[in-house]
Amino acid sequence: MQSDKGKNKTQQTIVAFVLDESYSMMKVAHDTVDGFNDYMETLKKDPSQTIMYLMTFNSENVGVPYNFEDLSEVSELDILDYRPDGNTPLLDAVGSTIKETEKFLEVSNLNDPQVLVTIMTDGWENASRAYTHESITQMISEKESLGWEFTYLGAAVSSWSEANRLGIKRRNFSRFEARDPKTAFRRSAGQAINFKQQRRNASR
Repeated sequence: MQSDKGKNKTQQTIVAFVLDESYSMMKVAHDTVDGFNDYMETLKKDPSQTIMYLMTFNSENVGVPYNFEDLSEVSELDILDYRPDGNTPLLDAVGSTIKETEKFLEVSNLNDPQVLVTIMTDGWENASRAYTHESITQMISEKESLGWEFTYLGAAVSSWSEANRLGIKRRNFSRFEARDPKTAFRRSAGQAINFKQQRRNASR
């Protein structure tokens, strides 16, 4: 399914990114796409294999530009794949991402990969139908007990309240200025690299 060519097979990391594509992101759409591409370029510099999953979401559409693909082989995100619209079904996006990652782990031949789930939004939950705060909090807690890591980048004033309600650890939360998503992506890339390095050191 994915090529291991040129990668360190002793560590594989699934990075599942949940990216807000609601209408409020319209003004920074190009910066968001550029920032995400810079994020991927930073992760590509790490020697271990990264499997990338990206979900973009709003109340009108859900996109999966990268569906558990080897990061070394993917092309840049195109602005045509990111068209902000609608409201913010944040809980449904997080729940769906966790479920899709579970399904992938069941059928993949990866050797005990690390899992990092990153959530980025400039607002807060206002449109979910399938999941509740309670169900997502339970899912995150269960996955953390298995070694999964969850990080949250939020731009709203109440972002920490929303992240905390989901059970996100304070050290894994960052707030960013809505007009400057590139800074958020740089911060997230640093978190991802640190996560990979820490797990790599722990396995030695």
